[in-house]
Amino acid sequence: MEDGNKEGKGIYYFNDGDKYDGEFKNDNKEGKGIIYYNNEDKYDGEWKNDNKEGKGIFYYNNGVKYFGKWKNGNIIEFFHI
Repeated sequence: MEDGNKEGKGIYYFNDGDKYDGEFKNDNKEGKGIIYYNNEDKYDGEWKNDNKEGKGIFYYNNGVKYFGKWKNGNIIEFFHI
């Protein structure tokens, strides 16, 4: 932490049981990181300004995986793998 803000690499635990393991900048998820959702889904990929942004893989808890590109937290291209 830097001046009370999350900065650099680290792990953050959310109140709802989600967990983020990755890079932070200015208190936001930024760079590469993995978020583990409390329902056992996860996203492993790139982040910008607290949103999924760039390339990543979304893993659903039922075993389905999507490789894709995200912009502002929304998937814009994807491939089922």
